[in-house]
Amino acid sequence: QGITSKRGARLVGWGDSTATQNQPQLGGSYYLGGAFVPLGVNYAGNPVDIVAVRGNSGLRTDQIIPNFATQVAAYTPDIVLLTVGTNDLTQGYGPEHTINGVMTMASLCESIGAVPIVMTIAAGGMFAASESLRAAWLAFNASLRSISASRGFPLLDAAYSYIDPISPIYAPLPAYSDEAVHPFNRGAQCIGRDLGVLLRGVPRRSLANPVASAANLCSNPLLTGTNG
Repeated sequence: QGITSKRGARLVGWGDSTATQNQPQLGGSYYLGGAFVPLGVNYAGNPVDIVAVRGNSGLRTDQIIPNFATQVAAYTPDIVLLTVGTNDLTQGYGPEHTINGVMTMASLCESIGAVPIVMTIAAGGMFAASESLRAAWLAFNASLRSISASRGFPLLDAAYSYIDPISPIYAPLPAYSDEAVHPFNRGAQCIGRDLGVLLRGVPRRSLANPVASAANLCSNPLLTGTNG
């Protein structure tokens, strides 16, 4: 069934600085960043409740994953929007490492019965200014589209939400983002509209019922401890 038929489904936004609601910028101004999450919920007709948005500025996927228990599982979400991967690419870890990190995060969400929504990385000045970073950005987004289709993950494709259509280097439209990778108000509006369309029809996925007798119970999704 679609989430639109169940009002009050719990949504968590989880990722890097692009998931943060407000972030200080140069001159004391603010970019709305993750404000596209409540915008998207509003555009969709408020079918879900946002119970948390957890951004980890400057961290890669492998650095964010250990926070799963406190930043995601603690909120018992039905849906988790993953806005992550920029720092992996900008720190030189490459598309394959970044995809592996995002898929690990998605699997952790599934382990607690939540539907992961994966998100491509939006256009940014950093990608436009560097040929190597731009190539990594394009490769990551292409891989994420392919894997989300094969694994049945809902995809928020924000890569072209506010891209300059006449730019040969995939630059964002002027005043839609900062000089790095963060959306300003206009950019947040664009991604919010795309998220709203997605939230109107994202499917509820059928997962194992985590009871003690289940053969495929995953009671320790972070694989912590030393008992095998």
